Amino acid sequence: MGAYGSVHTQDFLWTQGEELLSLYQQKETTTRKFCSKCGSYLITTHSADPDNLFISLGALDSLIDSAPEFRQFVGSKAVWDKYENKLPEHNEGVDWR
Repeated sequence: MGAYGSVHTQDFLWTQGEELLSLYQQKETTTRKFCSKCGSYLITTHSADPDNLFISLGALDSLIDSAPEFRQFVGSKAVWDKYENKLPEHNEGVDWR
């Protein structure tokens, strides 16, 4: 479980640590970047949406000024997940394109 956000590729700048990134080719269309030192997943890129990066929000060290828009994959959430809110929920992933 995690919180993720998207940002236009041209609006994103690494300030430090980019040399520590390793890549994992999850699918033919999906690449994940993670820290080679601690293993933390940081960014996902999708060939279907090359103009955006999808960021693990827990990796940010600054405040963000937006709120979640939806929850996805709730059809396979843990039985102990009793999180309830007013956000739209999707049993599967959402097509962002």
